[in-house]
Amino acid sequence: MFLALIIAVPIVLLLIWAVIFDLKQRRRNQPTTHDASGIATRTRNLAEGKGSEWGAGGT
Repeated sequence: MFLALIIAVPIVLLLIWAVIFDLKQRRRNQPTTHDASGIATRTRNLAEGKGSEWGAGGT
């Protein structure tokens, strides 16, 4: 029982901290750190540039 408390208490505290951090960030109207569409666009743009950069596009 004591071992379960040692493991459960930090996990619960971490979850509470994460919720508070997320609410503060949303209240400040800052963009979230995990923007899937932005990451996809950036990855697609980088991939398109690699073909010509490495000479794979053919000349």
